[in-house]
Amino acid sequence: MRQDLKGPSSVPMLDGDFDTVPLCISGHEKKGLVYYVIREDRSPCFVLYNHTPGPVVYGHQDNSLTGNIRIQEETELILDTPTLPPGRNVFYTPSAVSKKFIGGAGSKDYPKLMFGFYPHNTEVKGKESIVWSRAIDVNADMESFLPIPQCTDVKVKVRCVAMVTHITIEPISRAEISAREVRNRIKGKDTDIVIGHTEEVTHVTLTNQDLPNQEEAEKVVVRTMKKKPPPGIQLCLGAYFEHLCFILQDEVTSTEEVSEVVQVCVDNFYFSYLPSLGKSSEDLQQHTCYSVCIGSVQIDNQMFYLQGLYDFPVLFIQQKEQTENFPNISRLNVIEKLAVIKSNSFAHIQLVLESDCLNHSVVKSLEISMHPAAVNIDDNFIYRLLKEVEGLIPVPLNIVRIKHAIVKCLPMSFKNESKTLSSPIRIEQLCIQPVNMLLSVHASLKLFLASDRTPLSFGKLEKKHVCTTAHQLTRVLTMHYASGALFRAGIVVGSLEILGNPTGLVRSIGTGVADLVKMPYSGLTKGPGAFVSGISNGMSSFVRNISSGMITSVTNFASSVSRNMDILSLDDAHQEQQEERRHRQPAGLSSGLKQGLTGFGMSLLGAVAGLADQPLQTVMSRQVSTERPSRLAPATGIVKGVGKGLVGVLTKPIGGAAEFVSQTGQGILQGTGLAGKQPGPRYSPEFRAINTADNSSVKSQMKLLQSIPNATLLMSVNACFIDLLESEVKVQLLLTNELLVVISVEDDAQQQAFSLAELEILNVTGDSQLLSFELKDSHQIEEACPKHEVNKERVEAFIDGALEYAQVSPPDTPPPTDSQSDSSYSPVGRVNLSPKYHFRLEPFTRSLFIELFCMLKNKLAGKGFPVY
Repeated sequence: MRQDLKGPSSVPMLDGDFDTVPLCISGHEKKGLVYYVIREDRSPCFVLYNHTPGPVVYGHQDNSLTGNIRIQEETELILDTPTLPPGRNVFYTPSAVSKKFIGGAGSKDYPKLMFGFYPHNTEVKGKESIVWSRAIDVNADMESFLPIPQCTDVKVKVRCVAMVTHITIEPISRAEISAREVRNRIKGKDTDIVIGHTEEVTHVTLTNQDLPNQEEAEKVVVRTMKKKPPPGIQLCLGAYFEHLCFILQDEVTSTEEVSEVVQVCVDNFYFSYLPSLGKSSEDLQQHTCYSVCIGSVQIDNQMFYLQGLYDFPVLFIQQKEQTENFPNISRLNVIEKLAVIKSNSFAHIQLVLESDCLNHSVVKSLEISMHPAAVNIDDNFIYRLLKEVEGLIPVPLNIVRIKHAIVKCLPMSFKNESKTLSSPIRIEQLCIQPVNMLLSVHASLKLFLASDRTPLSFGKLEKKHVCTTAHQLTRVLTMHYASGALFRAGIVVGSLEILGNPTGLVRSIGTGVADLVKMPYSGLTKGPGAFVSGISNGMSSFVRNISSGMITSVTNFASSVSRNMDILSLDDAHQEQQEERRHRQPAGLSSGLKQGLTGFGMSLLGAVAGLADQPLQTVMSRQVSTERPSRLAPATGIVKGVGKGLVGVLTKPIGGAAEFVSQTGQGILQGTGLAGKQPGPRYSPEFRAINTADNSSVKSQMKLLQSIPNATLLMSVNACFIDLLESEVKVQLLLTNELLVVISVEDDAQQQAFSLAELEILNVTGDSQLLSFELKDSHQIEEACPKHEVNKERVEAFIDGALEYAQVSPPDTPPPTDSQSDSSYSPVGRVNLSPKYHFRLEPFTRSLFIELFCMLKNKLAGKGFPVY
């Protein structure tokens, strides 16, 4: 067996709806050792049902076979050809399909099948006595009559359900051709059908009196699949989000603050779940439809304005601005909402799932559509984004256990490969609508290359009966869109800024000429006044488009030359300064001239200063290096630094002059309004100082609660403690199973700890943020409890404290007054002295805290439900 193929097979099964279970056998070789992995095949091709009274031999046809060999299975090293007993079913996948599994994606090209029968008068049943039928095409649903000489005539039904083709072989007779016999069969005169219901299967007994060369009827017991009852309730779900915002933050680069990297804003997001209405009850119970509609989406670079990093403030946005007047859908049902939002959405994804005969999910259809969009790609930002995403991937913390030498485990790569072969991606119909976009790319390689607003158009991708691996499907999609980009390679090359973007210039001139002709013609049909206005507007558009196209072409060319000169200067500090200055967009001609002259002057100064600075920087970097320097290292460093300085003398002034032209051109475009409205981020980036962040529950559990035995942290909330001067102090409340701990946020230390049995929450009305506690001692708790619960404890406390009350006072001690004696042991005298503590919390957090606190109090009192 080749390693890139899977060997399909099926083995008998005692229980279940089918007599066999499909298997996938894959072979893998490593260091001369071959591994065979057996898994359940989740993508069988056929299920054959034999409803005839005799066995059926089956196989697939191969056009390359010659002689008396009719099917491919006869050429394989097997003793007997595949045979299906009467009243049974079997899963079958031809070997020709397995050979095309890896190479193809989106093709249903099954080989033709042939069925063989044994004559009635044959006593010895061998390969020579088999009578073969003609080859049958099973790539489409159909019913076919097969006349078998010297055997029974059969009818073959082919039906594809969930990418599994069900082939039923049934006996027919001359009565089925006669209309009279058909009417008699409908009345039940010539057919005796007895149906017996059991828990798992249905037994059907058929009696056929018209079989050729058969004297008496034979009874055939056919076991069919148990039909699931149709569902009683059809559930439709829909979830609508007016606005969603996802932000990726950087918490590693800086030790002082947390910054935002990228932000994704989604408007009018709608998700729906609908049962698909099929033609029959079976289709209805198997199909489910999932739809996702996105009104608009925008991906922003949050490091552009404040930090001046990277070239594009917006990475992805739709070309057509979304209208603010979105339809009101509050009174519509799920299906109506889906129809309205889909017609006004930017992107739409529809997924229809169904279950096959083995209860495995199959994608019946997947449709993706998207309106024209503008995509801006900066390779440095992509690398930064991949770095941030890589940091989010959890590190496996599995302990490597020492395995016994006798046990030979399957390598993980072989396990994944076998799973891929046995559980491929199955999509009955894949459709991706045409995609149009304006692509801008900045790539900082050995040479800076930039392509500005290149129009790309990709055709419709439609595949049917996709059954392949994820790698192969990705390859097909990549080849489709790569070929679409290659067809427009001329436009891509013409959009390079290093060439002046001639494609953009021609596009602007074409737009201006089109408006010059179209606007007067449109006004001519409306009247003389509209014709004059059309001439004026057309001429204005013509001049505006030509001017903006020429200035933009010169500006982009100068900017590209300036960037490449900065790279050739071999001075990283100078390159960073130029990038920071370049990201400051001029607001008009004056600011453009100012920034251009400043950059040109700094470039001249940097060229002169580089003659002395570069050698010093090279020598200093050698000293800081941990590697052991050689004897010639100082001299080599000085020579290298002088070389960099000489190169900078030539490149830095040229780059500064080109940047002066670029900044001046941008100032003209921004000041005159020829640049148009540039999209910006939806929200300004926010920076959060790390020292102002809230403490996590893990820190509290590991650092502060280690000294408290059997403490389980149940809730941690931020609050403000109101002191005697009515000033608020930030604290953190830790609620455990037995204690309430107050942590000072400023000192990061424990202030107080209270037992839950001694705390009571005061009912405060009129303030939804105030949380008040009252601390009660043991005497007050006993008085609040019923007598039968504390009687025993009071007796024990009285006996323990009897000696204390019986002590004799000195003779010179005055007798206590009534008030003193009452206040010494009576809890009533200390009611007004019970301390109270007040905190301020968020209203939602306060309600949740109170509920959990009451549950813990009930648990300590032995009431209510347990709290874990």
